[in-house]
Amino acid sequence: IFSPIYNNSTIVGQFGISIDLIFFDDFIKNSCIYEGGFITVMSNSSVFVTHSVNDFIGKSFSQNFPGDEADWNVEQKVRKGQEFSIATNFEKSSYYSYFIPFNFGDKQKSWAVEVTVPMHKILESSKKSIRKSIFFALGGIIIMILVVLVITRRIIGPINKVTGILDLLAKGDTKNISNLGIKSGDELQEMSDSLTKVISGLKKTENFALEIGKGNLENEYTLLGEKDQLGMALLNMRDSLYKSKKEEEERKQVDAIRNWGTQGIAKFAEILRQD
Repeated sequence: IFSPIYNNSTIVGQFGISIDLIFFDDFIKNSCIYEGGFITVMSNSSVFVTHSVNDFIGKSFSQNFPGDEADWNVEQKVRKGQEFSIATNFEKSSYYSYFIPFNFGDKQKSWAVEVTVPMHKILESSKKSIRKSIFFALGGIIIMILVVLVITRRIIGPINKVTGILDLLAKGDTKNISNLGIKSGDELQEMSDSLTKVISGLKKTENFALEIGKGNLENEYTLLGEKDQLGMALLNMRDSLYKSKKEEEERKQVDAIRNWGTQGIAKFAEILRQD
C-alpha cells in the first residue's frame, strides 16, 4: 500500500507498507460460518488471496472454476465491484456463494469477499423453519377447531332446545314443554325469554279455554297484549256462551210459566168434567 509524501504541495516521494497475505488467511480461517462453508478473498483481478483449499491460492477464479466462470462471468463482476450471488457445484456438493465488494487501496479497483455455504445447510435451516411453521400452523388450527367446537356447542345446544319446543308447539303438545333455562346473556337468552313468554301465554290461554269448556263462564282472562287475537276470540266466545246461557235460562223460565199455565188449565178442565 503506497501513499505519496508531500513537501509544500510537492510530491517528494512515496511511503509504502507491505502486508503479508497470510493475514487474510488467518482471519478467514478463524471466521465462524456454517459447517462446511468457507470464506475467500479475491483481488480485483479475481485471484484468490485466501481459500480453504491452498491449491486455489494465487490462481484466478477462471483457473480454479472454469465451468462456473463460463456460467456466471464472475471475474467481470468482481472487476466492476458488483455484489452478486451464484450457485456452484464443488466435489459433488452444491454451494451457494455470495460476493461482496470492498475497496482495498485504489478505490477504483474493488476486491471481493466470497462467502460460500453448502446448499443442504441452507435447506436444513429452511426445513426447520418450515417444520416450525407447520407445527405452529397445526397448533393454531387445532386451537381454532376447539374454539369453534366450544362456540358451536354453546350455540347449537340452545338452538336444538328451541327447535324441540317449537316442534312440540307445532304438534299442539304443551304438556311436555319444559323451561329452557338459557342464561348466556346474549341474543340466545333473549330468544329463549321470548319463547318462554309465548309458552306461558299459550298455557294461560289453554287454561282459560278449558274453564270455558267446563262451563265456568265467569272466569277472568287478561289479554297478553293489545293484539292478542286468540285471547280476544276466546273472550268473545265466552261472552257469546254467557249470553246464550242467559237466554236459555230465560227461555226455560218462560217455558216453565207457560207449562204451569197449560197444566193449570188442563187440571181445571178435568175438575169441571168430573164435578
